[in-house]
Amino acid sequence: MNITTPAINNHMLISLISERQIALGKSDAELSTALGFERSTILTMTKSGAIKFPLNKIPALAEALELDASDLLVTAMKESAPDLLELIEQVWGHAL
Repeated sequence: MNITTPAINNHMLISLISERQIALGKSDAELSTALGFERSTILTMTKSGAIKFPLNKIPALAEALELDASDLLVTAMKESAPDLLELIEQVWGHAL
């Protein structure tokens, strides 16, 4: 039996990570260290679409890539937790 895992829709986040890495000259290993990952496997799996990027790492990712954390969180949530993002926007009464 051959089991495959469907790719996760992280295209905007993955593109943004890759673009900023290139612009800043940061390797996967450097970025993984900045995110507190013991190995770059998690980042590699995220970039391949195998897993979602852990939302609790968004502040560290924003700092490492010199991006606004709130904008990065909204981008990530649009892809990985759109229902939660919609709920938050409904409760707060405005789009994030």
